[in-house]
Amino acid sequence: MSFTHLHVHTQYSILDGQASIDNLFARAEELGQSALAITDHGNLYGVKEFFKFAKKHPAVKPIIGCEIYVTRGYDHKLKDQAHRAYYHLILLAKDYQGYKNLVKIVSTGHIEGMYYGKPRVRHEVLEQYHEGLICSSACMAGEIPQKILAGDLQAAGEAIQWHKRLFGDDYYLEVMLHKTEVPGQSQEVYEREKEYTEVLFDLAEQYGVKVIATNDVHFVRKEDGPVHDRLICLNTNAFIDDPGRLRYTQQEYLKSEEEMLALFPEHPEAIANTQEIVDKVESYSIDRDPVLPVYERASMKLVKDRDMDEVIPSAASSVKQLEGLNPVFFSTPALAFNACYEALLEMFRMANNNILLAFDQVRAYDKEQAGEIRRDENVVDAIADKLSNYLVQLSSHITGDKNVEIEDQYYTVLSEFERLSDHAVNIVEEAENASLSADALAELDVLKDLISKVLEVTGKAFKECSFESARKIEPLEEVVDDMVVAMRQRHLERLKKGTCSIVSGTEFLNMLSDIERISDICSNVGTAIIVRIHPEMKHEIHEYISKLHAGNDENFNREYKEAYKYYFGEL
Repeated sequence: MSFTHLHVHTQYSILDGQASIDNLFARAEELGQSALAITDHGNLYGVKEFFKFAKKHPAVKPIIGCEIYVTRGYDHKLKDQAHRAYYHLILLAKDYQGYKNLVKIVSTGHIEGMYYGKPRVRHEVLEQYHEGLICSSACMAGEIPQKILAGDLQAAGEAIQWHKRLFGDDYYLEVMLHKTEVPGQSQEVYEREKEYTEVLFDLAEQYGVKVIATNDVHFVRKEDGPVHDRLICLNTNAFIDDPGRLRYTQQEYLKSEEEMLALFPEHPEAIANTQEIVDKVESYSIDRDPVLPVYERASMKLVKDRDMDEVIPSAASSVKQLEGLNPVFFSTPALAFNACYEALLEMFRMANNNILLAFDQVRAYDKEQAGEIRRDENVVDAIADKLSNYLVQLSSHITGDKNVEIEDQYYTVLSEFERLSDHAVNIVEEAENASLSADALAELDVLKDLISKVLEVTGKAFKECSFESARKIEPLEEVVDDMVVAMRQRHLERLKKGTCSIVSGTEFLNMLSDIERISDICSNVGTAIIVRIHPEMKHEIHEYISKLHAGNDENFNREYKEAYKYYFGEL
């Protein structure tokens, strides 16, 4: 048998909990307990620190939770004395989705339901965000104990059934007993707990709900009780010797499994059931990069006098207002991604045009046209800069693995299209100083036609998100690579024979390298499209190819083609 404390208040239960998170983990590890929950009153202020100290105590699994306040059948937005009463309820996140839903519930309470310092939510909020959450009926202030103590067993049963319908087997009834022998501390608490606890066990059997034992932990060790008692005096603005002040039992500490078994000798299953909950809770991380503001730069103009903000919405636009458009790229139904797609298309159109014009510069260098190519390259850079900023903004709003993967692919394509334009300018600069033979020019004409075909297929693959077009890029890239290798070899022979100048020859070799990289970029874009269309193969392909690349580089291309054929069929 293994017991875990699933109802624990840290110092983040302000002026109520006195337990430091570090000491809680240290004590749980000392007691040999395999997990520990945090369930502060109405907030999640301590979860980052809770996870931080969990890493220092790997033997103790962290469980994020909260003791929330649930309204008694009224809208939590109502704020008057007639609508002040509430119940307690324990929620535990069993996975990352549950954590996000817990954040939603707690945030809703703080934003909409805050009244007299209590962030309240109504049942409808639980219905909306219950996925991934484990629920227990909480302490004496919970709905079920309150109805039992009021003598309304029918209402208690109806409340159990409502929670069971919502949470299913993830709903548990919670029992606790705080028998105290400390002079001056509350005896009434224990008597009332006994009154509803046995009834709770009967109702659990009647409605098929499991019971867990907790201890409503507010401090770490037994000897910390007097210190906690003084904290309650600060909370309630009372003197220590005030006979009518609020008093706890000084039993609300992190007890051992043996101490908990002694409280429920006839119900050891209530101790054992805590392990069932621990087993349900998955390991996950809540870490993420900082979300920082992105400041808009001055608006740039696209070609044809189109305002950049017509293609990419400004930072002031709410991403929520951008949702709801039909899928455009990678099956994404969001105008936000559509805007990115339109901007990327503009980048590719300009880069494509510049590359073909750059080839013409090799035959007949035109200073004015070369200047236009450079200016267009600056526009492409401006689009890339603004689109990159927009994607950073978008990343703080999107959710779901699918959307994150799409965002990653956009970053990949953005980088590749920007490089295309850079290589076009490189070719122009190399053409300015190159004086090529008729044979070299004839070879470049053939290569231009081939690159034009590669760009055409790449554009079609991107514009239509076409798998069939994307898979044609790789074979074309191979032909370009083979042709460049042959041209490079023939030109080196010309250099040896002295039939062309060193300067002109060097520029031509640099030009061939830029052309080769243009082909490589197109292949990378095709791979990005293929991997996105076949997400179920993505990780397997990447892992396989990474292993190949880590091995013999000389065989990488051949083995990459074999992997490609294995996953996608014949080229």
